[in-house]
Amino acid sequence: MKLRAIGLVLLAACALVCAFMPTHAQSATQTMYVKVDSSNPDAVVQSSTDFFEAEPLGKLIVNQPVEMLDETNGEFVKIRCKIEGKDIEGWVKKLILGEAPLESMRRVSDQDVPDDSTTLDSGIFSIEHRMSSESAEMKAGLGQVDRLEKFLNRRLGGDPDEPDPSRMSRKIREFHNARNLQPGSMK
Repeated sequence: MKLRAIGLVLLAACALVCAFMPTHAQSATQTMYVKVDSSNPDAVVQSSTDFFEAEPLGKLIVNQPVEMLDETNGEFVKIRCKIEGKDIEGWVKKLILGEAPLESMRRVSDQDVPDDSTTLDSGIFSIEHRMSSESAEMKAGLGQVDRLEKFLNRRLGGDPDEPDPSRMSRKIREFHNARNLQPGSMK
């Protein structure tokens, strides 16, 4: 009788432990926020961590909440998010994610007049703006970089003013596959 009671208590304890342990489908997640603009190539959610084999699954936008899953591969982390109304699971570089949304500040036009219709996320764009306003050489250099980026986007068949990083990634993969290049090889 005592053995039966002890067995039932152990069975109940095991049932409680199993009920509260996460399963594979319920693995630990953490809500994170995207820190980069959708024009950044790192904002593309990919099907795997292998650049040459991965397929683009969609583009993230700045401050978009994502669930960071408990799975990593080097500098990549697996996430779950909604893109265009679809639930997506894929891989991104962990460095594009932050624990809190970025604060926004008013965008300043070239004439240093506040433009109430748009915002500029704190980050690379605000740094570029500050640096170009402090130095004529920096302003000229950043202008050259902008022209080069537009030229490359146009050459890859994209819109030079609204670049699509998934198109750029796809074109690079097509170039790689057409020449049977291996990562790190020089042909």
